[in-house]
Amino acid sequence: MTEDYGIKSGSNINTNTDVELDLTSKYGSLKVYKWDTVTITPDGNGDGQVDVTHDLNYAPSFLVFVKNGSSWYQIGAASDLFLGDASAGVFAYTDTSKLRIQTIGGYSKLAATSRTFKYYLLVDKAQAFTGQSNISLTDGYGFKISQSGKNVLTGEEYEMAESSKYKSLQYFTESLQEETLTLPAMWSSIASQDLSESQYVDFNHGLGYSPLFFSWFKTSTVLKEAPYNEYDSVLGSDLITQEYYTDYDVSAICDSTKIRVQFKRKSKFDADNFDSDNNGSGYSPGLFSTNKHLAQTITVRVLPFAENLEGLNNG
Repeated sequence: MTEDYGIKSGSNINTNTDVELDLTSKYGSLKVYKWDTVTITPDGNGDGQVDVTHDLNYAPSFLVFVKNGSSWYQIGAASDLFLGDASAGVFAYTDTSKLRIQTIGGYSKLAATSRTFKYYLLVDKAQAFTGQSNISLTDGYGFKISQSGKNVLTGEEYEMAESSKYKSLQYFTESLQEETLTLPAMWSSIASQDLSESQYVDFNHGLGYSPLFFSWFKTSTVLKEAPYNEYDSVLGSDLITQEYYTDYDVSAICDSTKIRVQFKRKSKFDADNFDSDNNGSGYSPGLFSTNKHLAQTITVRVLPFAENLEGLNNG
């Protein structure tokens, strides 16, 4: 007989599968420790950073979004939708004492422009850790559910599967939406040396504010998280001076009405790697660049949460 204690919530808790349930204490949930906004004003090269200290004593999981105008974008890769190209990036990492958010490159796209970042530090760990946490929050009312094999009275905060001490990230199941985006085959040539193609889809969420959201896309059987980039290069006569560019980009932004997901690809002609025996197409499977994209359809999916990115902070 397997253990089956705890709580369940769903349309029919007797017949719902674990996936169909709204809540089951069999599994843990993401628990938000602190959330707030910070600003970064990069230097003339587009480089800047800010550190947010914490007292967890381990590297926590986190989410970070950055605002541009009225839109928000989840950081982690470059985004053509965010700045109009994918040459500049904003990134973040955590360690045992801080969350670091930084901008890298971009020149005129990021230089000397103040950006607002919304971060969420989670109680949930991003590293293997079994020691004592330094969490200073003391509110003890509500309920807790410990992970299997852990004492709910003496276990560490990160060993709780559920705890009403912390803010939860909640969503509506019916808000999960998906669509397909298709781009035709494309390759650069000696006549057309710089090509790009893109398609986007808007998902109207109806919340009236900019929500925290996740976005994914699927190619064949592989599921990847947006933002996502792949890079290529135009091979120059000198390897040091070759031009790198984002040739594959799937990114998403949100505002108070919609989540927009874009699929974009670029192809640049490689004159130094040009193969004249290739019927003048300009496509050459060289060492650094193929400059060609086959026709492709991807399935994009979005999930908005109830959390308002413009809402109250708790730093």
